[in-house]
Order: sequence, then C-alpha cells, then structure tokens
Amino acid sequence: MAVVLGLAAAAASAPPALAAEYAAKWIGQSEYPLLESGERSVSFFVAQNTGTRTWTSDVVRLGTTYGYDRASVFADESWLLPSRPTALDEPSVPPGATGRFEFTVRAPSVDATQVFREAFAPVAEGIAWMQQAPDWDPVYLDYTVVPAVPPAVAWTAAPDAVERGTPATVSVSASDNRRVDRVEFRLAAGAPSVDAQAPYDASVATTGLARGTHTLEATAVDGAGNRMSVTRPLTLTAAPNGNGASDAAVLKAGFGQRGRRARTTKGFGRAVTLRGRLTDAAGRPIGGAALELSVRTRLAGRTPVALPPATTGANGRFAYRLPRGPSRDVEIRYRAFAGDAVPAATRALRALTRAGVRLRVSRRRVQAGGRVSFAVRLRGRPFPRRRAVVVLQGHQPGFGWRTFATARGHGRGYRARYRFQRASGVSVRVRAVVAGQAGYPYATGRSRAVRIRVG
Repeated sequence: MAVVLGLAAAAASAPPALAAEYAAKWIGQSEYPLLESGERSVSFFVAQNTGTRTWTSDVVRLGTTYGYDRASVFADESWLLPSRPTALDEPSVPPGATGRFEFTVRAPSVDATQVFREAFAPVAEGIAWMQQAPDWDPVYLDYTVVPAVPPAVAWTAAPDAVERGTPATVSVSASDNRRVDRVEFRLAAGAPSVDAQAPYDASVATTGLARGTHTLEATAVDGAGNRMSVTRPLTLTAAPNGNGASDAAVLKAGFGQRGRRARTTKGFGRAVTLRGRLTDAAGRPIGGAALELSVRTRLAGRTPVALPPATTGANGRFAYRLPRGPSRDVEIRYRAFAGDAVPAATRALRALTRAGVRLRVSRRRVQAGGRVSFAVRLRGRPFPRRRAVVVLQGHQPGFGWRTFATARGHGRGYRARYRFQRASGVSVRVRAVVAGQAGYPYATGRSRAVRIRVG
C-alpha cells in the first residue's frame, strides 16, 4: 500500500519572518519520479526573483521545508548538507529574472512501495527563507520508491570456442523491474565491453590471452546499481607452430659441427653457423617450426635486433648462418602456438669476433738508434668512443712476444714511435694487439706481423 510521508510538520511549523529584499515565486519543477531503492535521479525547481536584491550562488540555496532544515532521506553525497540539496545554478539572478535549482536525489531503501513527499524552498543563507504564500506554498515533489530487485540476465548467443586473436561475438537478454542501465561483457580479467541499449551484445577481444578455457561473464546493471551476472566457458585455440608442436619443447643449439658449443670465437670478417634440433619432451622431432632469432651487440645500451627466422626440417634439425659483425649475444626462441606470449623453449648463445687490426710501419729497415713510426687502424665498427688500449709487441727468437710501446689515438686510428737503440744486426717481428675491453664489442685481436731489420 502506498504511504505519503513528509508533511506531518507542516501545520505545526510556520516559516520565519522574511526580509522584503529576498522573495521567490514558484515557476516550475520536475515531474514526480518513480525510483528503485538506491537509484539516483535529477530533480529541479525554477523560481522567479520577486525581491529587491540580486540573488548570488554563494548566498541563495535550496533548503528542505515542512520541517525547516530537516535532513532528507533523499540526500545524495553531492548535496551541500543533508538539508541543502544545491546552490543556485546561475552565478547571479537579478530581480524579476528566473533561476534554476537542479540537484540529484538518491532513493532510500524500502521493503514495500512507498510515496515520499519532499518539500523545498529557496533560502538566503543566514538571512531569510523565501517561502511566501501564495507564491511558494506548498511546493513539493512526490517520489514513489519501489524495493530493490536485481535485474535478470541470460545468454542468447555465445560460441564455445574461437581462435585466439579473433573477437568472440556474444549476446544476452536482460530485464529489470525498473530499467536496465547497461550490460558489461568481460572475458577473463580483461576490460569490459559495455552495451547500454537492447539488444545487448558485444564483440569481446581475445588478443593477449593465453590458450585454453577462460570465463566469459555478462553482468546486467540496473538504474540503482544492482547487478546480476551469468558466466560460461570460452576456449581459445591457436594454430600450432610445426608438426607435433608442444608446450614442453626441447631446443638444443650451439656452434660447431654438432652444435654443442654455447660460445664461439671467430676471426674478424668471418661468418659463423649455428646448428640445433627441436623436439618434444619425448624426443620426437618438431618439423616445419619457425624459430625466432635475435642478436644483441655486446655494447652497453644496445637492444636486440630480430633476424629472419630459421625453420626446422622434418627431423627437427636446423642450421643458421649468422651475418658477419661484432661480438653478439644470440637468442633463439620457439613459440609452440601462434600468438603465445611466452616461448615454450629458448636458447642463449654467444658469438665473439676478434678485433680487426692493421699495422703499417714507416720503414722496414733501420740502423741501430733509428726511429720507426707505427700506424694502427681498427677495422671493426662500431669504433670505441673513447681511447682503446692498443699496444705494440715485438718478437725475437728466444724471447717470445713482448710489449714495447702503447699507441695513442682514439676512434679507429692510433700511432706510436719507437727507437731501436739496443738491437743491431737482428730481425724483429712487430704486431699490434687490441685487447677485449669495455666500449668496443670485439674480442682480443692482433694484426699481421711486420718484420723490421735493425742494423
């Protein structure tokens, strides 16, 4: 049975005396709404300034009456106070003009349908109420509130499985005792797809999700925020990478004829070949699989660079010729199914390249006490930004290789001079050596030896 509340105090409470400067006349208002417990709605009043003072929004507000300054059961968190729904919408309203008071209400919780009569009037805060009969008496809104009932929702169409990366088209039916605000569709922990108008359907993205079965959820939300969900499984499939693709793949790879070495060192300008085999956990070959390869120059700040993929043969074996270059870290990855975020198997290798060094001398024959100039040139890019350590070594029978000078320079060019003052009638072999060092992505390299006759 409907019950009207809110006017009990009307006869017992008379409005206080009004100042002539502040007065209002009722012009219009919003309709009487039907709300569900907890539902929000917008109401408004339009009033004419019949006083002699200009209304300003920092002074003129809308207040509860029929029990002045009573706390309304429809108070929303957007209200200024439980007894003050809102301030004047306009910054100012001069005498004779109209102003608007718009505010949000939130319906209280009820167990049965009830009608609440809520009375309001403009007030000049701290000065006077503007309620004057017959211009503003009585002015109220009747709010009919029904109990909260969650919406109903049911699947009308949804696939059992789709290929990963392909959107899943789904739809539901939804109804409510008041109104359905929206339906949210969500797959796994992904962001929801929202449809606010019947028929309720969506195209749910599957990109970035793992293969396997996930939970597809549809949630109907009514105007009061009540929610009801239905779920169903959705399986994501993917194209296999290779014949016999397996998440438990075993990837073996390396250098050498049998591909067993994880590290190799080659001379400057020489290519290197890596070899390997891809199998499942039981040792069965995975043929026709594409393997991802990337290399990273062994220099601070460098990022991996992708290479063209390698493909396994029917026996699961593969061979790959790395392009010439500086020392690099190599990574091989196998993804068992298309779109897998995490590789099923990886292999890390290291291919070192010896520095390329050229040595030139100003003379190959010198008298004892004479000087020889040496020019050293590095061949491999990238060249060091700072000075590299480049030394000169000499070799005499019975003494072996010994360092006798350090070359000075930067980048790719270095120079040194040396006086052969103690040797006479001997032949000395000389070479330049660049040791492996930070800032230069090459292993230790040596130039060809140059023979110098002294005396």
